[in-house]
Amino acid sequence: MAALAGTTPDGAAATLDRLSAAHLVEEHADGRYTFRDLLRAHAADRAAEEDAEPERVAALTRLFDWCRHTVDAAARLLYPEILRLTAADPGPAAFTSSTAALAWLDAERPNLVAAVVHGTPGVGWTLSDLLRGAHSRSVARPATAGTRRTA
Repeated sequence: MAALAGTTPDGAAATLDRLSAAHLVEEHADGRYTFRDLLRAHAADRAAEEDAEPERVAALTRLFDWCRHTVDAAARLLYPEILRLTAADPGPAAFTSSTAALAWLDAERPNLVAAVVHGTPGVGWTLSDLLRGAHSRSVARPATAGTRRTA
């Protein structure tokens, strides 16, 4: 939310707290919010009516850049052996452990798929490339003794 809104994480948390108190969003898991389809559609309509296209594009660019940087940070930690495209500026490490990186990837999977599907072609192919290790993990079968598994 912070990337999309162009604010700090603390600013985003305060906004989410206000929206939650007004029953406009619901915290369905710790730090994870959602809102009903009707409100989502209404918000999209309002954004289309009230926000200029450059503002909408800038917000989505911030969101997609954040997704790429965070997925890249997770991939660097979890799958360092997989050759992949990297974010132009990887920035500071976003995760303190492999467990945290893996939990984030699992929790964000639906949002990351939506970013691939609905983002620009550049967003789609770069996120897809960065997610190859996570996809391999979810579909890979354990190798038996004496066999070599390739990706």
